[in-house]
Amino acid sequence: MKHPILGSIATVYYCLIWVVIGIGHFSLLYFHFKVPWILSFQDSLVYNTLFAGMGLGYWYVVHFSAPKNISDIHPAFTLTGTGIVAISFWIWTSSSILHLIQPEGEFQQFLDNALWWRAISGAFYYTVILLVYFLIHNNLNLQEQKNHQLQLATAVKEAELRMLKSQINPHFIFNSLNSISALTISDPPKAQQMIINLGSFLRYSIGKDNKEINLMGSELENIDLYLSIEKVRFGNRLQFLNNV
Repeated sequence: MKHPILGSIATVYYCLIWVVIGIGHFSLLYFHFKVPWILSFQDSLVYNTLFAGMGLGYWYVVHFSAPKNISDIHPAFTLTGTGIVAISFWIWTSSSILHLIQPEGEFQQFLDNALWWRAISGAFYYTVILLVYFLIHNNLNLQEQKNHQLQLATAVKEAELRMLKSQINPHFIFNSLNSISALTISDPPKAQQMIINLGSFLRYSIGKDNKEINLMGSELENIDLYLSIEKVRFGNRLQFLNNV
């Protein structure tokens, strides 16, 4: 299944959300914990950029582990285990990068003391992202089911039309042949014309594909053929105006 964020306008929204989170992260460190602005910026940039990138991959975790029914608890263990591994990797990688940038100083002590805070915030981000992905996943499944039902309903209607067509055609042909048989005695030229009309009508009606697009003029001509054939059967009881 295609990623719901990548390659769409949602990518812009996703980036904007993480920009806002990054600004909040920076502001908390700089204004509340009095961390120098350059260190606050580096901390916010490294942690949030890495998590934003990892967050895109969580979609595939949700897609391939989404429960088939409410009682299925196996996906919960999968998602929990994935979260523990992902958050641990996120904290370790981000801290390692920051240690390389600032190998010495009080900031290193701050990083070590903030590990639990990082873990809690990471778990929160992970949970929120999973919930959003689950909503998207369920919505896509509903849309897919609706499309499938629509296709099924269309197929059923086409089958019903084909069945009705197969039931009507034998009666129509049988009655037309009876009329032709009677005309061969009373009016042979008219019988010959009716045979020509019947052949043209059947060639158009049976020979074409149901999904084929036909010109309005061709449809009207075929209707005129049908009415001409029925006119022989019903005589003056059937009256129609030919505008073709």
